[in-house]
Amino acid sequence: MMRPRELEAFFRAMIANPERADATRSLTFTNEYSDFHYNASFYDLLIESTRLMRKLEHFSVLDESSNTATRKISILTCLASLEFPCLLTCGIDITAKRGGCQDSAVGHFLARHTTVTRLRLWSYGEFENPVYTRALLPDLQHYDGTIQFLPMVSSRRLAKVRLPWAAYADFGAILEALRVTLDSHLPIVLFFDHFFSPQKDVPEILSLLAEKIPHVTSLQISTTRCEDRPPPEETLNGLTECLPRFSRLKYIALKNTSPELIPWQSWPWAESVPTLKACSIGRRAWRKVDGVWEEYREEEFEAEAGFSGFDPFRI
Repeated sequence: MMRPRELEAFFRAMIANPERADATRSLTFTNEYSDFHYNASFYDLLIESTRLMRKLEHFSVLDESSNTATRKISILTCLASLEFPCLLTCGIDITAKRGGCQDSAVGHFLARHTTVTRLRLWSYGEFENPVYTRALLPDLQHYDGTIQFLPMVSSRRLAKVRLPWAAYADFGAILEALRVTLDSHLPIVLFFDHFFSPQKDVPEILSLLAEKIPHVTSLQISTTRCEDRPPPEETLNGLTECLPRFSRLKYIALKNTSPELIPWQSWPWAESVPTLKACSIGRRAWRKVDGVWEEYREEEFEAEAGFSGFDPFRI
């Protein structure tokens, strides 16, 4: 990741040597330096040079400067002028601002890049009166992003999805937006990162998930609050009640908790799902072998479940 002055020199070099631009496959652009003010000529360089990068396969932009709310021109303003015919992976991290139209800029950018297979869309803050442009991305398989961008994305090939949400979020609405995007005939791996949420919320999450997306094959739920004790009894009871409602569930993981004090007799939920092959609590994992639960390496569990190496930018 280059600093602003280095980027200027890079863009000028691309313009002076178009063959170098044609050979460029990856570009990551950041505006995290709040004390640096880009001017219009800098963005002209950005647009002119990237137009020469016709074979670019990865593009990511990070715009989290504290000046975002007051700038008349930003990195995202340039998205309307950018087009990469061979783009496969894309990451856009931005700071939402009141009265802005960044959400629309992102949507229009995605709509022109239907070749994308892996996508990261993160926003720090909430848009005011968002205007979403829905992008049909027929090849998109991995999505990692905040919930407010989900209405922009349409793909029937999604295989892995990571969604963070806060305790105040409307989880039912989130899942409904996700449900209409997924193909119920394909296996799906879901990661849910619940910010500022205790484990007691897990049963409610699972109940809504079973109602909206019962065909989940692998499910990982994390809370940002690290627990140094076993899941409460209400969580275990909720698992026993909700998990049988998932018709294809093979792997489940509950992160940021401790399994050390859980006696085996507290695991009726693990027996309540005929399709379940393995499960993980904290950093320990178990799989069923000839009807008996045996502990095995967490790395093996994550590989089997499809959790390991989840990176929307990895081709």
